[in-house]
Amino acid sequence: MRGLAIPYHYVLWSFLLILSLIGLIKIRKLSTVSKLIIVYVIISLITEYVAKKFALYYNDNTPVFHVFIPIQILFFSLLYFKVLEIKKHKITYWSLVLAFITLSIVISYNTSLWGFFPSKNFIILCSLVFPLSLLFFKKMISNPVLTILELQPYFWINIGTFVFFTLVFFILGFHASLKLNVPFWIYDILWGANFLMYLSYFIAIILDSHSKFSKNDPIS
Repeated sequence: MRGLAIPYHYVLWSFLLILSLIGLIKIRKLSTVSKLIIVYVIISLITEYVAKKFALYYNDNTPVFHVFIPIQILFFSLLYFKVLEIKKHKITYWSLVLAFITLSIVISYNTSLWGFFPSKNFIILCSLVFPLSLLFFKKMISNPVLTILELQPYFWINIGTFVFFTLVFFILGFHASLKLNVPFWIYDILWGANFLMYLSYFIAIILDSHSKFSKNDPIS
């Protein structure tokens, strides 16, 4: 994100690259959900790289995130569609997803892509991800498994996602509601939370690649 020091990006790029390589090496041992995570990590790595190039050449990388957010909405919708095993309300679910994506695109279209960070678009994304992550916590409580919590791959995926998007929702939502400019130090906090989310994905991939853990997961 804009305002971050270059070394931060090197750390993030390196970690995402390592996570991508590990995921690709272990791809055959991973569940469908973990494979989706690997795809998302690779897309995120490309996005972060392109965003940095935009910041260097155009002094603004906000257009990249305007494009990335609809992709995130689609990805997390598919992720939670799998982990929540939604069967009875497929049409309703995907209709809502389409509405969220459309709203995000419309906001970006009606706003100059240059110079305006897509805070409202992120709020839309969080408004979808936040309740879905809570529903998965509810499912874990309602359908306990033998594997202890910290050894469940999908727990780590969900907790990382939940923490990051909760912070994004309240921080960016607060600034957007008051029509305030987001200070650079806020981006540093969000960057740290984003890194922790990918770290939780890394833990999930490692756990999921070991059959003795993944066989007891609620989703295969």
